[in-house]
Amino acid sequence: MRSGCSPAPSVRRVASRRRHPCDLPGWTSVRIDCALLCDAVTVRDDLLHILGGGITRLQRPSWPGPLGVSLAVRVMVHPTERKETHTLRCVLVDQDGQEIVRAEAEFSMVATGPMQPGEEFNVPIPIPLAHLLIPRATAYSFELLVDGVHQASVPFVAVEVPQAELPLTEEGES
Repeated sequence: MRSGCSPAPSVRRVASRRRHPCDLPGWTSVRIDCALLCDAVTVRDDLLHILGGGITRLQRPSWPGPLGVSLAVRVMVHPTERKETHTLRCVLVDQDGQEIVRAEAEFSMVATGPMQPGEEFNVPIPIPLAHLLIPRATAYSFELLVDGVHQASVPFVAVEVPQAELPLTEEGES
């Protein structure tokens, strides 16, 4: 009896050269490989330090209200793109596609030494959004584009919850 993913005996193996991921369909040389809402994010030694990552639901006693979270983004850049300046665009839209806010930032890489074949530049980008006002309780999404190409969506839902039902904070306050 055969196990796992082994090919059936009648399948002939075809030799193929190893392809770089940039050669694959849908791959871009500058891409977002991580994007999530979190309580807080900082950067140290090219690493994202994320606290309370993966937020998908924001509960407030009323809206409009502050977003109160941050967005952690990691962009991977192929060495062939390292000398270029790139643009990260972050657009917040509501469930009807209405744009709430848009922000853009340029970034570029600084060579820190020799790179290994296949290695990419890691660009950690913390985006503080705590004071951004959300107009109403509904579904939203941060749409992230690099150099004008859509790379990621970070959806979340803003819900109105009575003050008595909100979880307690560390200080014991709602």
